This record gives sequence, C-alpha cells and structure tokens, in this order.
Amino acid sequence: MDSGKKRKKRSSVSPTMRTLEFLRARGYMTGIVERYISAPHLPGGGKRIDLFGTTDIIAIKRNQLWAIQSCGLAFSDHHQKLYVEKNLEVCAWLDAGGRFALIGWRKLLAKRGGKRKIWVPRIRLYELDEKGGLTWKDAEQN
Repeated sequence: MDSGKKRKKRSSVSPTMRTLEFLRARGYMTGIVERYISAPHLPGGGKRIDLFGTTDIIAIKRNQLWAIQSCGLAFSDHHQKLYVEKNLEVCAWLDAGGRFALIGWRKLLAKRGGKRKIWVPRIRLYELDEKGGLTWKDAEQN
C-alpha cells in the first residue's frame, strides 16, 4: 500500500566510513578504535565505546598523529561532549603531542542553483591555548 509520500532515502555509508575514505584519500594510514560491546539487555542489543570516550579513528601521516571523532548531523552535540564533558581527555591527548579533530558530514548542494547534493565534511580542529586550556577552530573548506 503506497501512501503517496516519498520516503527519505537513508545513506548506507556511516560517518566513520566516510571519514576513513576522506583521510585515506589524503594519504593517512587509518584505524578504527571504537568497539562494539554486545549487551542483549540494552535497547539495540549493545553500544559503541570510543577510545577514551572521545575517539573513533586514529590517523597517522609522517609526523602527525590524529585522534578523530566522526559524526553525522549531530555536530554540535559532539562538539559539546568533547569541549565540556571530555575536556580532560582531549587536553591529555593534545598535551602528549597528538592532534584532535571532529569531522561531521552533511549533504550540501554541489553548486549554487543546482539540485544535486553531495556529502561534505565539516572539520573542527582542537588545540591547547597558551595556558593549556582547550580551544578550537573550524578548518577552511575548499
């Protein structure tokens, strides 16, 4: 039975998979560091656990070691978690010499006035300020 309403097509590619592809295309060696914990008593049968509660992917290239949190449209929620709830963990990673980024994915028009949409990353880079506190800036998109 067709109600006449168009169903919104869901993407079968996860934000983590998009991020892995994005990083590998730029020459990074990558690995997933989140894990799935089976728990039949929980809704959905389990939950995903990030490394240090902050990191889905580790990426390396030359002298760069990145911790990456990837997400879809819940970019603000993930930023809030990293900046407030997991501030200590992110600062410890940065203080040890690593780099940290949040990469969120959204669909935008390929060109102004067009109809075709493409997946585009939104990248937020985290750093330590001169006092050792956490600060961030959005990376410029090409």
